[in-house]
Amino acid sequence: MYWRKVNQEELDEIIRNHGIWLNTNGNRGKRAILKQCNFDNLKFHNVDLSYADISDSTFCLANISQSDFSGAILEDSFFSNVNIIGSYFCGSNLIKTKFQGAHISSTNFDKCNLLKARLEEANFINCSLDNANLSETFLIATRFQKVSLIDTNFNYSGLGGTIFANVDLSSVIGLTETFHYSHSSVDFDTIKNFKGVFTIKFMQGVGLPDSFIEYAASFNNKSIPYYSCFISYSSKDEVFAKRLHADLQTNGIRCWFAPEDLKIGQKIRTAIDQSIRIHDKLLIVLSENSINSGWVEKEVETAFEKEMRLPKDTVLFPIRIDSAVMKTDEAWATDIKRTRHIGDFTNWKDYNKYRKSLKRLLRDLKGKSSDNKK
Repeated sequence: MYWRKVNQEELDEIIRNHGIWLNTNGNRGKRAILKQCNFDNLKFHNVDLSYADISDSTFCLANISQSDFSGAILEDSFFSNVNIIGSYFCGSNLIKTKFQGAHISSTNFDKCNLLKARLEEANFINCSLDNANLSETFLIATRFQKVSLIDTNFNYSGLGGTIFANVDLSSVIGLTETFHYSHSSVDFDTIKNFKGVFTIKFMQGVGLPDSFIEYAASFNNKSIPYYSCFISYSSKDEVFAKRLHADLQTNGIRCWFAPEDLKIGQKIRTAIDQSIRIHDKLLIVLSENSINSGWVEKEVETAFEKEMRLPKDTVLFPIRIDSAVMKTDEAWATDIKRTRHIGDFTNWKDYNKYRKSLKRLLRDLKGKSSDNKK
């Protein structure tokens, strides 16, 4: 890639000679076109480059203070070890832009588009990113300290070593859809600021243990509203089980099932027995496949044993994805049919019917805050 080198004198000349102009309709037009320029080591102080096209440019070791880049096109640009203080990037196009090792303070990025940007080791301090689009953004070792994130979109962004310090994540969009390459850091002030029901999947993704998540939720009187559960199923029904697992996690239910969560080297039977015992409920997926599974039968037996020890608790939650349980002669499955209400997911491939069944299941998995303290 070739960038045209711009020196400080030329930059000052460009800024002087490219005032904002009006088009024939009387609307504000674009300013200078500075595509593929090299602004390395230059100083931008109190300059107005709003609405300029500065795409595919580089700003290595530059200093940008009290300057206006509002509405500017900065797509595919590179800000490496740059210092940005008290500037404005409101509504700017920062798609695929790299802010590597950037130090950014008191700067406004409201409504800017950072789709697929890379913010590796970037430090945002006392900034505003309200209504900004950070979807599919790479946030490795990125620091957000005292940053406003009202309705900021984090859908499918990648986190790892990311730091959230004294921010409010309550209205952030897509927290549960973030990817976690490694643990991140969420400080106590961020936990304290959180309003509404905790996004458990996100909190687990950043590496917080379940015990701390429960404590943090209760600290703010936002107790986790659902029981935790272990999903028992036949491996032949894995497509359904994975879909259900993902939807339960998205709705804030801590759930576990062997193919995703069993650690390599663990003794399978022991690990599953322990998991059933520590979770509130056993959610069993009944089908022709699972009824013929010795493993599923043993998991049901473990749940029945837990119910015997805790007679006031209903541990076993059965759902069915076909009609096999209604016709079977298997003793353990017949016992379930005779004594339990079985949730109906037989039409799970129909989106609307699946969502209706899921809604009923979520209602039944609602737990009291006292129940979650077991």
